[in-house]
Amino acid sequence: MLLLLLLLLLLLLLLLLLLLLLLLLLLLLLLLLLLLLLLLLLLLLLLLHHHHHHHHRCSQ
Repeated sequence: MLLLLLLLLLLLLLLLLLLLLLLLLLLLLLLLLLLLLLLLLLLLLLLLHHHHHHHHRCSQ
């Protein structure tokens, strides 16, 4: 009986750890996605700015 209880506890602990790991992974993925989005936005902004600048130079 005690052994069974211990085993159950161990299983629960393992499950919890797995869940935590999964959560961490998800968080990391989210962070990466956010970073990528930010980078993309920055690139877009730069491109737009460059284009605008170029256009301005053209019209002069």
